[in-house]
Amino acid sequence: MLNILKRRKILSLLFPLIVCGFFVIYPPSANATVLGDFYGTPLDFAPKYSFSNVLPVTWGAAVGDTVNFNVDRSYDAAGRTQLTATLKIVGAHSYFYVEDAYFSSLSAGDQSSFLASLQTLANEFDNVIYPKEIEFFGTMWEPGIDNDSHITILVSKLIDTAGGYFRTDDEYPRTQVPSSNEREMVFINATQIFNFTKVRNFLAHEFQHLITFYQKDKLRNADDEVWLNEARSEYAPTILGYNNTWSGSYLQSRALAFLAKPTDSLTEWTNQTADYAAVILFAHYLADQYSPSILSRSLQRVEGGIASINAALVELNQTDTFSDIVLNWQIANYINSTQAGERYGYKNINLNATNFKVTAPTNSYSLTGSASVNVGLGTKDWAGSWINISGGGSKTLKLGFTPANSSDTYKNAVLLNKNNIYEVRKLNTAQEQKEVLVDGLGGAVANVIFVPIGQVKTTNFTDNEPSRTYNLSMSLIDPAAAAFSVSSVSPKVIYIDGGQTITVNGSGFKSGLTLKVNGTLVSAVFVNSSTFTFAAPKSIIGNACLDITNSDGAIIQNCTLLKYISYSDGTLIRAVDDTKVWIIKGSWRRHIVNPTVLTFYPHLGFSSVRDVEQAEVDAFKLSAWTRVELTQDPVTWRVYEINGDATRHWITCADPDNCASTWLARGGNPDGIYTINEQEMNYYTEGARVFLQ
Repeated sequence: MLNILKRRKILSLLFPLIVCGFFVIYPPSANATVLGDFYGTPLDFAPKYSFSNVLPVTWGAAVGDTVNFNVDRSYDAAGRTQLTATLKIVGAHSYFYVEDAYFSSLSAGDQSSFLASLQTLANEFDNVIYPKEIEFFGTMWEPGIDNDSHITILVSKLIDTAGGYFRTDDEYPRTQVPSSNEREMVFINATQIFNFTKVRNFLAHEFQHLITFYQKDKLRNADDEVWLNEARSEYAPTILGYNNTWSGSYLQSRALAFLAKPTDSLTEWTNQTADYAAVILFAHYLADQYSPSILSRSLQRVEGGIASINAALVELNQTDTFSDIVLNWQIANYINSTQAGERYGYKNINLNATNFKVTAPTNSYSLTGSASVNVGLGTKDWAGSWINISGGGSKTLKLGFTPANSSDTYKNAVLLNKNNIYEVRKLNTAQEQKEVLVDGLGGAVANVIFVPIGQVKTTNFTDNEPSRTYNLSMSLIDPAAAAFSVSSVSPKVIYIDGGQTITVNGSGFKSGLTLKVNGTLVSAVFVNSSTFTFAAPKSIIGNACLDITNSDGAIIQNCTLLKYISYSDGTLIRAVDDTKVWIIKGSWRRHIVNPTVLTFYPHLGFSSVRDVEQAEVDAFKLSAWTRVELTQDPVTWRVYEINGDATRHWITCADPDNCASTWLARGGNPDGIYTINEQEMNYYTEGARVFLQ
């Protein structure tokens, strides 16, 4: 609601500072955030303000005008709350004011050089920063509170580690916020003007915060989490091409900072360099692996933080959620190689494994003999942690994971290093899979990396999030006899709802064997020493771990043969080396009989078709049933069967009163009916009716 009182605050960037005032609610100790050092709470921290529509104030600006500006003493080099500045440059979208005291302190030659550098920055803002960021993130408030489409950029001397900042104070009338400058404006450190490479990054960062105020606070009366607001600003230089060259780039400096503290929580905001390093790396991974538009789509929604990212993922028909992505990202931070799977490496050419990869595990343990190791460890939500386990002498590693608090939620994975090529196994923690077996530790598997991701808290993050503790047990057991093994399963790919009968082939099976699928006990039907079957339980997307215990106590585990899949409704898939395109609806697939059909839906097209293995296509049930959107018109109640020759056939019955039950008895299923638009329905030629007797 518009009259909700929200607390003013200040954010800032490593060198740039961003003072994102009213609507981002941080704890008192997080009111000032500097891309580098933390300087604490501003001295005059206003209590609360309400958001309301205001009548615009109009400024008349001309070169030479002198204005007295309100500034934030936390970032001002002299600790001032006001200073006088003169308008030096009027650009197409900008007013560049320069602090009088600073400018007067320069020699005549330095003043000339300063103005030349300022003009270069003004040109960059008007021609690159402004248009490209507006195109990517959305518009700012124009003409805004000052009824002027120009953005005021105040260039003054700031503290050494501050590159700039943005205050939401200035977007409100002085009747509400006495310290307001009543302008759309950002602040830039005058001492950085001569360093064009740096200062353009700072200005790009701060401008995104100005856009965010309009898109989130003003248009949608919504808050966003600090970490996500900062992630967008950190990504802005990449949008502008400033990180195309690695050496000396803003991205390189952030990557090095991440490697210095890779365990920093993505969502906890303590105003340290490590925070900015984490969000910029995550933003690049998210944009390159899933879509850059997630950053803008999440901004242009009423939801904030994790919820806004999940909503954007749904819009893009992505099946992964934020929690899946963070686990994938932390795996990529360690191995940075798509050999293990396309999600486990960075796609940005500069973030290759040579330039960027975590090389030091968080903890390391070496196992020998029969001794077991039990350790209590901790991690914060959405933080990286990589536990290295080695030794083993080719025995089987038994790894157990137990949260100290049974209600704590995690997503975990184990990385098997096989001659520097990793196999990734994800634990089904949703079904309480807390144990994993790895054959050949110290032999075929050089070492194992355990990756736990705490995900208890999903909103309202602060600067001091709690640590989550868990117990990790590690022991070595003798490998199963060579005759006891699994060689294949059929089918090998199934839909996540389960229910399918799975045939397991191998050797050494004994009557009375037991089976767990991702930690869930499942009834196994023994057939013979080389075969047993089971009904697949419902599970999560990804490879399923089969834990098989023979009646003599021998245990084996296989996490590579059976795979669960699901796609968002409307996803288009096609088997590799095939031309048929299918559209997904739940557990069903329908053939798109002609490319023309895709033209009836603006959001569909061949560019969005996913090429998958034939086994994935086969995992979905076949449907040809369609109807248009239901209305009061009985004609819309008709269900048609679409044939490959682009003909439609009305499914009807000799006995209308029992038509539905007759259809169900013949294998019909209402879940498999696709609702299509009138344009597509009219595209098909009317064919003979399908009469059900």
